[in-house]
Amino acid sequence: KDDVVSLAQEREGSPLVGPPPGLPRELLDARGEPPLAQRCFEFAWRELSTRAVARASGDDAPRYYAEKHGNTWLVDTRELPPVKLIVLLRDPRDTHASLRAFEDSEPVMSYGVHHIWAGDDDRLTGILDRHRRRLRWITALLAEDAASVVRYEELVADPRGVARRLERYLEVELDPDVLRNRGLIGRHATSDRGGSERWRHDLDPETVERFNLELGSELDALGFTR
Repeated sequence: KDDVVSLAQEREGSPLVGPPPGLPRELLDARGEPPLAQRCFEFAWRELSTRAVARASGDDAPRYYAEKHGNTWLVDTRELPPVKLIVLLRDPRDTHASLRAFEDSEPVMSYGVHHIWAGDDDRLTGILDRHRRRLRWITALLAEDAASVVRYEELVADPRGVARRLERYLEVELDPDVLRNRGLIGRHATSDRGGSERWRHDLDPETVERFNLELGSELDALGFTR
């Protein structure tokens, strides 16, 4: 109700800009024309591309805009320019152990999960539901061969092999030597034990049991041990 007047949309934090979102809007939504939102997206994308090309070094113009995205299964990619997904698949128990360790060391940078389930008496319920939906989405992608799915364990064990595979997928050249950057490793490594099956050491038995019980079919479908 606070977004029905244009001036209210100027306040900080509002996602809306422009005329009130009331309907009908004959002057804006002309028959036979693309929706206003689509045209605005196209204009913004064209401007981004123009600036990227202008700032590029060397003879090759940028070919991709890359973005790390946390909830891609909720996005209708048909509404985007042609997109290639690279999906990282990690044991959700390891993901949970890593997230908890990160939150302990950087409580301010909690990926927002402290707020998402702040009103839930059982925070783990929301976390499990999120993993369930994502794992089922990945299972469907694998069945359709619709994206490049990279397993975390493979990435750690054979980064050069993964880089070669992604090169073929994206038709680009990658430099896996950047993974030797100790500063990069220090910012992202939160356990001396490594990232694979850290849940066996870092999670309490009750939490592990809930993951195994509530995500059992998803874990089995993707080849994770229980």
